Amino acid sequence: TMLLRQALLNISFILATRKAQSINPFAGAAYGIIMQCYSLGVVIQIAIQGTAAAIVPTIRAKNGNLEARRVADRLFGFGSSVAILLSLAQLILLPRFAPFFSVVPQVQKAIIRPARLASLVQLTNGIIFAGEGIMLGISAFRALATITALGVTTMAAFLASPWAANQLDGVLLSILAFHIVQASGVLLHHLFFSPLASSTTIEKSPKSSSSSNY
Repeated sequence: TMLLRQALLNISFILATRKAQSINPFAGAAYGIIMQCYSLGVVIQIAIQGTAAAIVPTIRAKNGNLEARRVADRLFGFGSSVAILLSLAQLILLPRFAPFFSVVPQVQKAIIRPARLASLVQLTNGIIFAGEGIMLGISAFRALATITALGVTTMAAFLASPWAANQLDGVLLSILAFHIVQASGVLLHHLFFSPLASSTTIEKSPKSSSSSNY
């Protein structure tokens, strides 16, 4: 299941890169610069994802679902706070530093609007990476793969639309659509379908479990 999910993610990256490069050489170069800067924020969010995947099941095993839910909620909040800072940094700095990445005026100009859209994509990562880490921690692999499949399908549909054919903005909007589906999926799973969901959370501490045997 997780191999399928990774394959879907790789397909989405290939589709977006191919579409950007097919527009014109300047758009392809601008897309590469934008995604390189964007990936710096992703590295930080991956660390949050790994932390969530490790700490949530540990807290759940020791202190039960209720405490794990509280930790998961805090991870969502922390990831979102980091995402806001990264998004603002990318929004403000990338257009200003465009001349450092390329001396070609057409590339510098092509970076500006897509960089703003990329900052919105960065904003969604706070929910996505924290939520994915939590889902990995509770072994919700099938649900995570399903959410990813829906996101990739949405992204492919956006890329295939006529308005995305000749503009880099369309490529970034398709990535944003993918991320919105991902963020919505992991958040809805956490709120309503997860074992940690408020409607299903039951405190099961080791102490209470042992006492129930008597």
